[in-house]
Amino acid sequence: MTKLDFFKRATLIALCVAMMSSCAKDGKDGAQGEQGATGAQGAQGPQGEQGIQGIPGNAGVMMYTYESKTSTTGRFDYELSMTEEEVINSLIYAYRYHYSMAPPRVDRWYPVPGEGLTDASYTTSALNRPVTGIRTTYNYVAYLRNISDGSLVTAESEFQKFRIIVVPIPEGNIEAKSAAQEFGSYAELAEYYGLPQD
Repeated sequence: MTKLDFFKRATLIALCVAMMSSCAKDGKDGAQGEQGATGAQGAQGPQGEQGIQGIPGNAGVMMYTYESKTSTTGRFDYELSMTEEEVINSLIYAYRYHYSMAPPRVDRWYPVPGEGLTDASYTTSALNRPVTGIRTTYNYVAYLRNISDGSLVTAESEFQKFRIIVVPIPEGNIEAKSAAQEFGSYAELAEYYGLPQD
């Protein structure tokens, strides 16, 4: 190897080392570049699932009003004649009416189940098949019970009027039934479904 070749190689190695050293050091960050143009809009996603069908306004709503009924057993039966399928696919609201001129004056519909005729009683309800006759349908039964022990009130009692509202719901739509609107009073229900207030 001549001195010239040695010198060329030494120079080449020195340049490579210098370049590697300069590449290893971080320089200052450059200025922020301009924001790029907005990309094209993506394709529309798939349609979501159908929501639960709501209960339609007052379409098909049935209202049954019954006159005064007295009982000495604490049981008040009201003929409704609903099939099992109708019971499953309906919302059923019931109210008893009480009017009294004695202080404090009372003139209102009370939800059933709910308050009783006195502070010592309350009402419950059930849908039962008739004891006699056609047993493929259901009737509405209201019970007047003693707060003290839940027993039926055997003193003569009167429900001056009774009203049952049946609201059909989409068949098999259990979600709609469980999410049904609750009403604080008959007036609210009547306004919602467009029913008589009296």
